[in-house]
Amino acid sequence: MAGAEYVEMELDLRIRDQLTLQHVAKGVTEEEARKKLGAWQEKQTKLFESMQSDAPKVQESFNENDQKLEKEKKQFVTKEVTGFVWPMRQK
Repeated sequence: MAGAEYVEMELDLRIRDQLTLQHVAKGVTEEEARKKLGAWQEKQTKLFESMQSDAPKVQESFNENDQKLEKEKKQFVTKEVTGFVWPMRQK
């Protein structure tokens, strides 16, 4: 390009970070929540292991059962998702 000027630019980097916090639901003790969460995680593991195919019916069944599990979990544990963006600037 005729007359174009080269401009040196600093590199800006943004790092996105996400964290999911779990809290004991109201009316549930921490001990109860831990026991129920352990049993829930076993159910979730079995569900993931049963997902052996990409067939639409298998995927649909998986999605339905996954939603049921998440609904069940809300009875003893609530979750909060936080998001952060960390800007990093070159000196």
